[in-house]
Amino acid sequence: MNSSLNFSFDILTAQSIRPLQSFYVQMQLLDVDPRDGSGQRSVNVYLNDSGPDDSSFLWVADGVIESNNSHFWYNYKQTFWNNTAEFRLEPNGSSTLPAMVNMFEILGEFDSVKKRTAKLDDTAGDPCLPVPWDWLDCSIEIPPRITQINLSSSGVSGIISEEFGNLDRLTVLDLSNSNFSGNLPESLKDIVTLRVLKVDNNNISGDLPLFKERSLVNLETLSLSQNKLSGDLSSLIQALDNPTVSLDLSHNKFSGSIPHQIQKLENLNHLDLSNNELSGILPLELFDLNKLQTLLLENNNLTLPRDIWTSISRASSLQTLNLNGNKITELNLSPYFHIRPKKPLGAYKQQVTLLGNDISQVILPSDDVINARDLNGGSSWCDNLVRSNMTLVERFLCRQDKDQNFCVPWNGNDRGASKKALIIGFGVSGLLVLIMICILMFFLGRILKRVKDLPLAREDVRPPFYKYDELKANTKDFSTANELGRGAFGAVYKITVSLPEWQPRTSLMGL
Repeated sequence: MNSSLNFSFDILTAQSIRPLQSFYVQMQLLDVDPRDGSGQRSVNVYLNDSGPDDSSFLWVADGVIESNNSHFWYNYKQTFWNNTAEFRLEPNGSSTLPAMVNMFEILGEFDSVKKRTAKLDDTAGDPCLPVPWDWLDCSIEIPPRITQINLSSSGVSGIISEEFGNLDRLTVLDLSNSNFSGNLPESLKDIVTLRVLKVDNNNISGDLPLFKERSLVNLETLSLSQNKLSGDLSSLIQALDNPTVSLDLSHNKFSGSIPHQIQKLENLNHLDLSNNELSGILPLELFDLNKLQTLLLENNNLTLPRDIWTSISRASSLQTLNLNGNKITELNLSPYFHIRPKKPLGAYKQQVTLLGNDISQVILPSDDVINARDLNGGSSWCDNLVRSNMTLVERFLCRQDKDQNFCVPWNGNDRGASKKALIIGFGVSGLLVLIMICILMFFLGRILKRVKDLPLAREDVRPPFYKYDELKANTKDFSTANELGRGAFGAVYKITVSLPEWQPRTSLMGL
């Protein structure tokens, strides 16, 4: 056991989770070391916590454990000044045994328990105190307030209570993927602090609450998809404002037109209104939203304005526009005809799909009305086009199938370009491999030539070989007088031999 003990507590982290006024520090000393009373264990406890006078102090002095199995408890109410509380236990001057401690615990004092989070029955407990329940977060103010509720995929069922409207600090309410039913509570319009509201994939039905203007002014994400909600969207759009980034209302029964006020949602990035009963002309204000990337409108009853292609062309961030399964019967391409692509088709980001619409008329710049069912490619006019410079109109008129997404790059071009790139790639790769082989053969040839020129490679410098009888005679029958030493393979002897082409020299032979 060490002669002194040091440990610390992170006060700052504890106070960041809950506003602790002060702490209770408990220490237990229990001596279980068998001894006959000849030794004494006495400790001092020091607290390194600078107060207003910037000093450290002796916290417990002369904590003596007099005999075996006796124990002392020390319980103090303590206010800490530093972010970390550092303690040191060491034997005092009279102790003959090293310092020890069995338990040291710091408990936070919750003065705010007297000021409850809400008016609850005393037996129900407080959702934020002493620590928040697992599925919610609370603020650190006094008294604390519920700020986040996350019951997603928790299997909770029933109706959504009107009591949610009383949570005036609520920022996140996630009830998605559950079994809630009934209507959305009217009280939601009173939670101005909401940033995230997710109630998707439930059994919520009925009309939306009548939201006040800008009552959801801080809402960033709203997801009500996969429910049975109905009615128009005018009240909801009126309640939203600039912070809204994502809006998913898909797979419901919303009806009426898309409100023109949606243009005020300047930060909107994702809008999904698919699989509803929306009708009317698609508002061009949607394409004035400079940050909108995804616009999903499939399976509604929408029609297109005549100058939609001009509006789409100025939507700089738009990548996906899905208009499948609507009531589009006429396609006016006149405003877009003069806009010819300046980049290869593969560089275009926008994808517009119109599958499942009964398009029967296409209006060209000459104001001619052409039967769309007769324009499935195969004409001589299509064969004469330069495929890398086709306008949207030309792609539509020369599509190979009436359901083809003609705003996606031409498949034939892509295959031709890919094949050409593949041939070039193989050619360049083959040339590089051939060059590398030539370089390798050159260096290998030089290495072999150098090896052949080495003296040891010639026959006239090969090492000599001796018979056993010759070795026996020259070592005088392996006499110890000629033995130089012994190695791992046996003795080493000194002999003298005469070589035909060399002068006699002394040689060491190992046997």
